[in-house]
Amino acid sequence: MERTELTVLKSICTADVLIKAAYMFLDQAYLHITEDETVWVIHFMAKEGQPLGTVPQRFENELLAQRARQLVFVQTHHVREILMARAMASSLVDQENPLSRLKMDPEQQEGIAQQLDDIMKDWFERNEN
Repeated sequence: MERTELTVLKSICTADVLIKAAYMFLDQAYLHITEDETVWVIHFMAKEGQPLGTVPQRFENELLAQRARQLVFVQTHHVREILMARAMASSLVDQENPLSRLKMDPEQQEGIAQQLDDIMKDWFERNEN
């Protein structure tokens, strides 16, 4: 079986990035990862009937892509937190009856309330006899 290996500096690539990149290649080759103090060593072995071809080169590109995603995540997580907080704050549920704010007589409000109740009923519940 065809085999090769790739060495990556730990200063460039974290374990998380390495695992995410490796996951993308599980269907293309067998991967085994070892390490020492300064490097990761990724061992590639061809699966039966599949040559390795450019798997190691594409793996390197995937490492770069995953590292770029990690950098963008770290650099923008504050913005995402602010956006989520604003979205959650603006979606607070209004506890007051919304129909009570409308300028209409009670009969009209009752008619609208009935229409809203009808909307929430199951079609089969209403129409199966």
